[in-house]
Amino acid sequence: MDLNYYHHRQQVSVYMSDNAACDCSRIVHRQLADAYALLISTARATATKRFLGAGEGMNVFQPPQPAKRPRSKLPGDTVAGCRDRAAADLLAAMAMGTRNGQRQLEASAASWATRAELLQRDEDDFEARRKLSIAEPSNRRRQ
Repeated sequence: MDLNYYHHRQQVSVYMSDNAACDCSRIVHRQLADAYALLISTARATATKRFLGAGEGMNVFQPPQPAKRPRSKLPGDTVAGCRDRAAADLLAAMAMGTRNGQRQLEASAASWATRAELLQRDEDDFEARRKLSIAEPSNRRRQ
């Protein structure tokens, strides 16, 4: 993670702690600021070791390797995942004891269903374009 991000989040946590409405919030934000301070010191120590060659006698900087992205999509990025979330929110809305809670869960279900429809449309369009590109000769020039 970027060190600037940790510094920013620590500053936000300190600000939130200083301006908290109650002691509970103040304590939680202060703990978050302390946790970010620990992350900052750990990141600096790691960067220093990497720069110094970790005692291997080489004084060469080794840049961090990029994080490998997972190959599979998150459930919220698939049509099936969005439809599952919509169904779960509708089910939870029926079990909700308050009308406000029901409205919130119904609205959430509607937004998940809309996202599923949009993803399905995009997948259908992509598939149609793929089939069209296969059907067209590859040596045809655009005019």
